[in-house]
Amino acid sequence: MKKVLVTLFLGVLVAGGVFSQSMFSVGGGLMLDTESGTTVEASATAPIVGSLGNLDLRGWNDAVGAFVFADARFVEFSLGFLVGNRVESLEWRGVPVLGNGVMRLLDESFFAFNIGLLGKFPIDLGERVSIFPLLGFGLIALGSSSPDGVADQGNNLIDGAVEGWSPNEIAFRLQFGAGADFDLGSRLFLRTSLLAFYRFASSEENDLASFLDAIPGISASSSGRWGANLRLALGFRL
Repeated sequence: MKKVLVTLFLGVLVAGGVFSQSMFSVGGGLMLDTESGTTVEASATAPIVGSLGNLDLRGWNDAVGAFVFADARFVEFSLGFLVGNRVESLEWRGVPVLGNGVMRLLDESFFAFNIGLLGKFPIDLGERVSIFPLLGFGLIALGSSSPDGVADQGNNLIDGAVEGWSPNEIAFRLQFGAGADFDLGSRLFLRTSLLAFYRFASSEENDLASFLDAIPGISASSSGRWGANLRLALGFRL
């Protein structure tokens, strides 16, 4: 009986070790992040005159950052931060007298937290390489920003015009892509992934669209932006 119990105990330890090695891992690395697009569109009309033109709020941002992840084979959770620069511009078309034009509204550096939850399905390509499709959600929380300036009528930036401005902006992402793991040893591996994402409009952008839409003669709506996220990390199987 004792031999049976000892054998079962050793079997549980071995099975647990194999399960742990194949199922759970942790790691961290670096990432590049970019997005661009139109977030607020507005058009104005007036009786008799008709259209008074269209206004679009366009922007882009590029950032670099670092992250850590916890992986349970079919699910990956990540937490990281981004540091980068974002630009917002106002573009108008067909406006009486003004015609068409673009004016830069904002050019600032920013710091943001990045949280992600992705489902994955690993496919082994031999003993040392596996690939996996990715699908899930992400969250971007703008922790602080440091504006480099605002635009004047001449479309030039006034450096340091605004200091200490810290907007509270949170937006969700729908993310999809693919990744790969390359074994560097029995437990250590290199992970790379490329995600495309659609960032839904933030509360700030929705509020601006709602404000404009409430003005008589103006119709406005908000939308998200498309972007991409590239990651490279080292992982360790537990």
